[in-house]
Amino acid sequence: MKLLPKQLLSPYRKSGSILIISIWILVFFSILSVGLFRIVSAQIRIVKRIEEIALSQYLAKAAYTYATLERKKPKTAYDTLYQLRQKREKELGRGKFIATYIDEESKININNASAEILSGLPGLNPDLAKAINESTLKPFHLKEGLLLVEGMNEEIFAQCKDFITTYSEGKVNINTASGEVLRALGLSEGTISTINDFRIGSDSKESTDDDGVFEDNGEIVVKLSAFSSIPAEDTLTLNQLISQGLITVESKNLSLNVEAQILDRPVMKYVIVMDKEKIKEWREY
Repeated sequence: MKLLPKQLLSPYRKSGSILIISIWILVFFSILSVGLFRIVSAQIRIVKRIEEIALSQYLAKAAYTYATLERKKPKTAYDTLYQLRQKREKELGRGKFIATYIDEESKININNASAEILSGLPGLNPDLAKAINESTLKPFHLKEGLLLVEGMNEEIFAQCKDFITTYSEGKVNINTASGEVLRALGLSEGTISTINDFRIGSDSKESTDDDGVFEDNGEIVVKLSAFSSIPAEDTLTLNQLISQGLITVESKNLSLNVEAQILDRPVMKYVIVMDKEKIKEWREY
């Protein structure tokens, strides 16, 4: 075979080299573009998330303003589960908030409750209740402060955290208190059942418009006795709780639970503890 002269092959060699270089350049820019796309996409997601959080905070503030105005309107001298648990929804542009109340007066205030009452709460034994009652850490500003009390741990705290507060005036609203709280106050299971039956009304459903209501302290024992017989010792306990100022029918401190949505998608949740005048705690997650 006759070989071609080198000078005849050189154009092909140059073309091949240029082609290889061009391919490598294309590969390089392809990799670079993919990297840039990922970086830009991540930055866009971060900016979008920051915008969503900012908008959700405005929605939470709007929910608080709405709740404040609502609580300042003329209302009954009592508060019930039916009133508090109704959903409040409001659309604001692309956003919407959904808000409900949880009554802080339905819980035991750990700063002024007796050791006897504390020991009746889930997870708390008399020794731990005494340690809480006599703690040098009092007054607790947050209920999580109990975790600093010797003998308390996260497992025990998880059992009692939904039934305690640091924000109430020390009175328990008998219209909204749970069975666990009523039990801690010293009432028997039978009377607790009677109170619950009275409160849920004839349809046997909680938080509906036929619920029974205690409108003032003076009618608690009268209404309960008319609804169903209660033991004499529970009648005595209720009268003592009322005379000691440990029972009420009104809620002055509430937790406003807010879900902020943007374009119908949940973004953030907030818990805002409030009275009629100010915010006492703000949590977001």
